[in-house]
Amino acid sequence: MTKEPTEVQELAEYNADLLVSGYNAIAEARDVLTAEYKAQSKPLDEKLQQIIGALGMKLAASGQENFKTAYGTYYESTIKKVRVTCMETWLAWIIADWENRKQCLTQHASKEEVVKFENTADEPAGVEISDYTSGHIRKA
Repeated sequence: MTKEPTEVQELAEYNADLLVSGYNAIAEARDVLTAEYKAQSKPLDEKLQQIIGALGMKLAASGQENFKTAYGTYYESTIKKVRVTCMETWLAWIIADWENRKQCLTQHASKEEVVKFENTADEPAGVEISDYTSGHIRKA
């Protein structure tokens, strides 16, 4: 019993010219639809934000925590935003009490900066650097 070829395997039977041409045609059609969607939804998004603004004003003036209506509940939530403004000061603060503050760091690394040290005498320890290959089509 033979397995049916996948769609990708079937497409791989075509020559590269036809595949690139087909890709470009589909990408152009998608781009047109995306642009139309963005243009049509922009005024709706703006109106939605205006309504949220008006509800915020009404809520602040009312002193209530929310508005419960037959159509839904309006409420506000506040989140904290954190941005490092001085890397040296930030790291010094963490290192000063490492055991209690190390959780303030994430395990993410600045790819561009770390890769500069790849295959050098100063290659960073504790970091894995690997290659990932993906296919792309650039229009002629």
